[in-house]
Amino acid sequence: LTDRPGRLLVIGLAYALDSIFYFFVQSNVGAVTYTVLAQSKIFFTVLLLRMRGMLGQLRPAQRLGLLSLFAGANLVALKDVATGVAAANDGNRLLGIAGLLCAQAVSAIANVAYERRLREPGGDVWVRNVQLTAAISLWLGVGSLIRSVLILASGGTPPSPATLLT
Repeated sequence: LTDRPGRLLVIGLAYALDSIFYFFVQSNVGAVTYTVLAQSKIFFTVLLLRMRGMLGQLRPAQRLGLLSLFAGANLVALKDVATGVAAANDGNRLLGIAGLLCAQAVSAIANVAYERRLREPGGDVWVRNVQLTAAISLWLGVGSLIRSVLILASGGTPPSPATLLT
């Protein structure tokens, strides 16, 4: 675990941001839109792997499959925006969709960077997974601490753990 643990901090930050974006996106788009558009991470990851030279040439059937996935996801999302079923609380649907696509792109960047780390000679996959989990947990803890400080500084009281579970 002492094998350069800090090298995964930036990748962990990207995954932590993706997790934080999840709550923002869920308050602005419906479950169907989220589920369908979350598949865009596949498209972004394949694109980045190709750009980095880590993935060979795609066959025409694979290209068609990726394009169909991406087009279908966007059509479902646009339908939800047009019909108003994207969010029950009248959240900003377009902002939610943009946030979701941004989060998926950031997560795809982290996927490719992590894949590159896993391919390094002499690396242990288990150790890298533990390091990445620790990095993500660290960033989520820092985010929670900052949020609590901001709540306290504004005169509010942070919610008790019991209320978070109900």
